[in-house]
Amino acid sequence: MKVLVTGSAGFIGSYVSRALIARGDNVIGFDNFQEYYSKEAKEWNNKLTNDSIGTSHGTYSFIEGDIRDRDTIFDIFAKHKPKMVIHLAAMAGVPASLKNPKLYVEVNIDGTTNLLDAAVAGSARGFIFASSSSVYGNRTDIPFKEIGNVDYPISPYAATKRMGEILLWTYNHLHRIPVTGLRFFGVYGPLQRPYGMVVQRFIKQLDHDEPFTIYGDGSMVRDYTYIDDIVDGVLLAVDKNYNFEIFNLGNSYPVTVLDVAKDVEEAMGKKAEIKFVDQPVTEVEITFADLTKSKEMLGYNPKWNIKKGIAEQVRIYQQMPQWYKDLPW
Repeated sequence: MKVLVTGSAGFIGSYVSRALIARGDNVIGFDNFQEYYSKEAKEWNNKLTNDSIGTSHGTYSFIEGDIRDRDTIFDIFAKHKPKMVIHLAAMAGVPASLKNPKLYVEVNIDGTTNLLDAAVAGSARGFIFASSSSVYGNRTDIPFKEIGNVDYPISPYAATKRMGEILLWTYNHLHRIPVTGLRFFGVYGPLQRPYGMVVQRFIKQLDHDEPFTIYGDGSMVRDYTYIDDIVDGVLLAVDKNYNFEIFNLGNSYPVTVLDVAKDVEEAMGKKAEIKFVDQPVTEVEITFADLTKSKEMLGYNPKWNIKKGIAEQVRIYQQMPQWYKDLPW
């Protein structure tokens, strides 16, 4: 099947692209190179994807561009005619969304609208959208169920992801295009985005003999999900291609940030100093995915626990070239 993967040079997008290629799909990758995400890291991801082609029956072609460019998006559908869209491109991260909320709206809402319009015009058979656990806001009724109230996001990033889900519903209602929203919970793993997420940040800080920076007292609880489990969930959603559904993709075994710090120390064989800093108002106290629906309707079954996943992330990190280790966090 011909699949358009937006954000294909990013962390999750590159893994998804390689998994699709490995099973014989023909992937059209679409991404840009901008200052928010290291160009070197994206080029490395793209090289890994290109190198994977020879070992499978799938194909990969890459197009550089911006999802805000409506003409480019429509041109891709006219020329390549993808039958499935996996929309992973986004301005990611909560803290940065506070500094430039307008950019998040333009990319995450306007860009998603462009893709949905082009998918409808191009008669795509399905549309998978990467949402986020951040849509749940500062909820206390755990674990988080997909049917719960998500009308109170506490960051511009979360608000744009919720708006993306609403757009899915609207386009499904108006145009009958099958759409699925996937709420990712704390995705981590080798080649993780060079900054932002706590696992990669801790690894890099310890490698450079810097203290761990931890919000509050470190008791915040997070549901961390290893990249391979996320990829499995995405492919299951592609194959099921429901008319309209929202699914949680998490691990459902949340741990504290201090637990993560200890696991990183253990995997790297050294201790870190800890610097506790004020907790931003955009940081929720807990994320915790209820996977009942995902297991029943997708067959989703996460296999990686946090200790095993961190050990693997550290192992790959230690094999990376120095330029990668020196990327800013």
